Amino acid sequence: METKRESESSSGSIIVGVGNTMMLDEGIGVRVVREMKKSGNYPSGFEIDEVGASSFNIIHLISSKNIAVLVDCAYMGEDSGVIRMFTPKEAESRKIRTGLSLHEGDLVQAVRLMEHTGVMPKWLYFFGIEPVEVAPGDRLSPLLDEKLDEYADFINENILSVIKKIEDADA
Repeated sequence: METKRESESSSGSIIVGVGNTMMLDEGIGVRVVREMKKSGNYPSGFEIDEVGASSFNIIHLISSKNIAVLVDCAYMGEDSGVIRMFTPKEAESRKIRTGLSLHEGDLVQAVRLMEHTGVMPKWLYFFGIEPVEVAPGDRLSPLLDEKLDEYADFINENILSVIKKIEDADA
C-alpha cells in the first residue's frame, strides 16, 4: 500500500537513514544508508541522506520527493536483526515519551503531521530493523553490524520492486 498526495508537484527519490548513532542499534538506519552510499549499493536516481535522531527534520527533507524510503530501528515483535518493509498506514508508534527531552521526536508522528498538512511524498515506505539492544554506546550489536550488506541488498531489491509497481500503475 502506498501513500499518495493530491499534489503532483513532487520530484526525485530519496533514501533516508534515521536514528541516533550514540544509542547502539538505534542508529542502524543511519549506518545502513552510510554503507549504501559508501558502496554505491542503491538504485540509480536516488539521493542518500540521514537525519539522525531529529525525526521532525524528515519533513523538510522528503516533503518534495516523489519516492521516499526511510530506514530506521523498529520494535516490531520480530527476532533481533529482522528487516521488514511497511507503509505509513501499517506503522504504529510505541515510543514512550517522558516529556523531559527535546530529542523525543517520533518518526511516525512526523509522518502523520505530513499527512495532515498535505506534504507527503507521493510514495513513502519504511524499512524497520529489529534491534538487539538500544542503550548508550557508539557501535552496533555484532548481529546488526554483520548484516549491513544484507540490509542494503534487501532495501535495493524491494525499492526496485516498488519502482516496477509504480511504473506499471502509471502505464
